[in-house]
Amino acid sequence: MISDLVIHFLLPFCVDAAMPHFAKDLAVAGSAAMLFKQKQMVLGQFCHAPDTAIKVIARIIGSIVNGAMAHLVKFYNSTCGTCGKMAHIDHKVAAELELGYVTCKVSDIDEYIKYRHILLLRYPTLDDVGYPTYVLVDDLDSPVMIGALRGGFDKGDFRRKLQTMLANFKGGSGA
Repeated sequence: MISDLVIHFLLPFCVDAAMPHFAKDLAVAGSAAMLFKQKQMVLGQFCHAPDTAIKVIARIIGSIVNGAMAHLVKFYNSTCGTCGKMAHIDHKVAAELELGYVTCKVSDIDEYIKYRHILLLRYPTLDDVGYPTYVLVDDLDSPVMIGALRGGFDKGDFRRKLQTMLANFKGGSGA
């Protein structure tokens, strides 16, 4: 996966024949993000990409190697008006905060079965579940709940609430 990213995303920015060797090093390295940081100067010399593009590429590679820091899982119902309104902002805020983002339509049995264990972290008996429900977790397979939100918010409030949950998690035992 890393090698595909390097070949299809990183190399088109490059203009020197020495870069395929760098890409091979990057793809093979145990920690591509660390290697990328060490070779940032080399990359800057061989690419047209400005410094901000280099940082974005490093962040993308780092998130692939290390996984997303946290995942926002949205549980929703297709007949829920608030769910539809939140759909316009929730994925954008998740991207801004560099969160993994997953939606689970509760009427889709396969999706629901796949993510039900995450919903149960917040609502163990499934009492008081409302839609949309957002559960912020550290991992999708064996999750620890960072926090949860239910209902609709404007974009700024939604972002602030998620940032507060993340800050509390980092500052507590989750760091």
